[in-house]
Amino acid sequence: TQEAVQLGYLPRLRVLHTSSERAGQIFIPAVNVMLACACIAVVLGFRSSERLGSAYGLAVTVTMLATSFAFGQVARLRFKWPPLAAYGLSVVFLGVDLAFLAGNIVKVMDGAWVPASIAFVVFTLFVTWESGRRRVAAAFAKLQAPLDVYEREEYPRRAARLSPETAVFLTTDSEGIPFVLHHAWLSTHVLHDNIVIITIAHERRPTIRKEDRIVFEQVAPDVTRIVARYGYMQLPSIGDIIDCCGEKPLGLDAVSAYYLPHPRLVRDLARGAMPGWQRFVYAFMARNATPLTESLGLPVESTIEFGVRISV
Repeated sequence: TQEAVQLGYLPRLRVLHTSSERAGQIFIPAVNVMLACACIAVVLGFRSSERLGSAYGLAVTVTMLATSFAFGQVARLRFKWPPLAAYGLSVVFLGVDLAFLAGNIVKVMDGAWVPASIAFVVFTLFVTWESGRRRVAAAFAKLQAPLDVYEREEYPRRAARLSPETAVFLTTDSEGIPFVLHHAWLSTHVLHDNIVIITIAHERRPTIRKEDRIVFEQVAPDVTRIVARYGYMQLPSIGDIIDCCGEKPLGLDAVSAYYLPHPRLVRDLARGAMPGWQRFVYAFMARNATPLTESLGLPVESTIEFGVRISV
């Protein structure tokens, strides 16, 4: 579940670390509660382990089938096997797995519908969240301002800067200037001498070494962009990002405020918009996601969120 969150297929969930020595030893309360409810429902529904045989058989068979598909891809792309060897051996495995599948598919009504239903629901949630997250990211990208526009509109106000401290802006896009930074209210009320834009990028590999985790870019004289790269088995936090920055004079030890957007989803009437039921499911998942302030360890008293309408 944690890896699915890091890869962008599930919303942020509360993760508790139960070991100070092993990073992967974690506890996710929400998942534990769902597993408990599912186990109770299965026990009450089937009453005995013998009656669960059909459900178990289909689950194992499809798992073997998926593993055979994955084996061919990994052998070809990761281990650089010749296509004939990689896919030929995969076909042999698939022949055995499909035979088992044919023997178990007739047991759908005897209990095999349980793992099939669970898989369908989980797959639907994955696809819905990934699609919604991609649409929201695209909407935010349209609100970004090019650097030259920001410099032309913002720099004339530099003489009227009110705050000598550092402001941190969090954004999902590593290009352009986030819309919060050039928000009309912020531009006329609070102008900072030092601005840091932080983007957290989740890589499709387990871990990123500390020395390779942070990428700096000086996008303007008073604006620094930080791209913090994390593997799907790592949990990002603002404290870790500051620690990885080392001795760089970014002013992150005296941040006056953290600014981030708070999207409000509205219906998109354009062709190709997200279906109503999917938008409802995505909005429900977004509302129940762990707040970013808690996930990154941002100080609540210093965090300011700007509302924005996002059409999906």
